[in-house]
Amino acid sequence: MPKYFFQPQGPNYRAPNASLYEVATLNDIHTMNFLEYYNSQQGLLILEPQQQIQQWFCCLVRVADGWLYYGAPPNAYSPLTLTDGFSSANVCSIYNNYNNAVVTLGTTTTTNVNFNTLTLAEISQFGSFTTGSQCTAPDNEFGNNTITLYKRVSPPPYLITLYGPGVPLPSASYALATLADVQSEAFGAAYNAAGGINVTGFESDISMCCVLQVTEGWLYNTNPGYYPLSPYTTGLAPNHEACAAFMSSQLSLIGIMGGAEVGFTTLNSTTTSHFTTNSTNPCSSTITSIAILKRLY
Repeated sequence: MPKYFFQPQGPNYRAPNASLYEVATLNDIHTMNFLEYYNSQQGLLILEPQQQIQQWFCCLVRVADGWLYYGAPPNAYSPLTLTDGFSSANVCSIYNNYNNAVVTLGTTTTTNVNFNTLTLAEISQFGSFTTGSQCTAPDNEFGNNTITLYKRVSPPPYLITLYGPGVPLPSASYALATLADVQSEAFGAAYNAAGGINVTGFESDISMCCVLQVTEGWLYNTNPGYYPLSPYTTGLAPNHEACAAFMSSQLSLIGIMGGAEVGFTTLNSTTTSHFTTNSTNPCSSTITSIAILKRLY
């Protein structure tokens, strides 16, 4: 998961999962953390939002404080946009060519500056403004949609992700959870606070077993009845199995597959005491499963 990235955001674009990412601030940009991460890639990724609705967006870069500008002469108060650091092309005019690519910040003056890397002196000249741009002009064509800089918040303590031979873990800081982890007070507290458990992105056309796996085997619920446990989407009634839908960095519930067909909106010690495992693969022909991971550090 990237530390920082650009993405169109507004009424016509779905924001990233708020438990994973938030809009960066001007103070974030003034840090060594941002500078070092930006320079390590010579720019930042621009990502395509999930469930995009086609709509023009303003190509000035927004943070929580407003739109960014670069204030050093001869580019005094020049709003910042996104460019291809090699050709100086404006990325937004050919956005589809740059989805999931690294792009750079650049000025919008006639003496354009493309920041393939940044220095402390340069980021000290970055500021923000809230009025007077084409993004905010009355009757503008952008519908309040604009390029936005996001930053990663603290990694979640637990994740649901693909698990199996040849499938890399999302980070070395995660390992397969145990049944005891899932039954722990810490797991229940994290689950209830977030309203579920974070899911790393994957698509339904991947052949997978939709029963949740932990170290001891596959998870089952024993009361009422003996049924496997699976990810369920949040916010729907009833909570349908989420494996059948496109899943991309969203929040999921743990739910019963079969019988009551319900997702647990909260967990407590009584609920998780009915969880058990079975070491026999319920999807014998499918070796890739969906697993619960625990953050180690």
